[in-house]
Amino acid sequence: MITRELIKTIIGEAINAPSGDNSQPWRFEFRENGVDLYNIERDQTIFNFRRRGDYVAHGALLENIDIIAGHYGFMANSKLFPSGEVGAIAEILFAKDDAPDEELYQAIGKRVTNRKPYSGEMLAAEVKNALLEIGNANELVRLAIVERGEAFDGIVRAASLNDRLILENETIRKFLFSIIRWTEDEERATPGMHVKTLELGAPQQKMFRLFRKRSIARLASLIGFPLVMQKEAAALYGTSGAMLVLSIKGEAPADFIAGGRIFERVWLKATAMGLSLQPLAAMPYLAQRIKAGDRDNVSEVQARDILKAEQDIRDAAHMETGTILMLARIGKGEAPTQKAFKLAPEIHEKMSV
Repeated sequence: MITRELIKTIIGEAINAPSGDNSQPWRFEFRENGVDLYNIERDQTIFNFRRRGDYVAHGALLENIDIIAGHYGFMANSKLFPSGEVGAIAEILFAKDDAPDEELYQAIGKRVTNRKPYSGEMLAAEVKNALLEIGNANELVRLAIVERGEAFDGIVRAASLNDRLILENETIRKFLFSIIRWTEDEERATPGMHVKTLELGAPQQKMFRLFRKRSIARLASLIGFPLVMQKEAAALYGTSGAMLVLSIKGEAPADFIAGGRIFERVWLKATAMGLSLQPLAAMPYLAQRIKAGDRDNVSEVQARDILKAEQDIRDAAHMETGTILMLARIGKGEAPTQKAFKLAPEIHEKMSV
């Protein structure tokens, strides 16, 4: 039997999981010896196609719950989509166990997105092997590591396209500024990204504020500023030691949850080895939307560029098939200026039917 206080402790630690633009799309309801996990549709962006970003976040959260439960002497048995109820993600039951993974447990509280420049140092062979062992532990998930060279440069260019689209695509620009939080009070009131986590220099931050106005963004686009932003982003991403590409065989929600679990374990292992990481998933998810026939809010030229970027990522990682779940840069970097704020988890009594 597990106490509710311990469940609260486990969930309170587990929510340090990655989610699309720090949307934190989860809530919980107590059940006997466990909790039920539900999705909150906070992420309404063009990138969260068919809630796939939410499912990846829930996978990472479930992996954290497993690891943390082990630290406290329990195992977490998760049953996905148990009831068919709208928004229901998993039923989680705890049972006694004695198989903790202390290395990954210690990394959970330290895991953070780092958008600073990295040192450019390549990954050591033992580091790559450790990450690949975790990333390929599930036969339905595949991890590729793309090191510096021609293929790496292609991925860098593909990932940086999103920075160009910020000014070229009005939907993406509006979305970005809808999730930016300019003060700590704003961040604590509503989940989002604090502007300090973007790691902008003082001049960049002043310019970034100006782009909140559509008229200024359009003018900047007309004079070629999007290409400048793409070039600067490519230079930043080029400081990475390598690029990680994670794919899944299927496209069902459960597949994205499984991929999210593996991605979190890879990230935690990287953290435990002193490495920094930044997800760069915009292009794969935009490409999935376009391939499904949804080209709303994307011009023909933009759609063509997005699909080419996604193909460049596939070619670099030698992933002809499967669905790209995550692209991320990895390397050695200084500690980030600020860590994203996590709301206290919502854990309620089970609602009566």
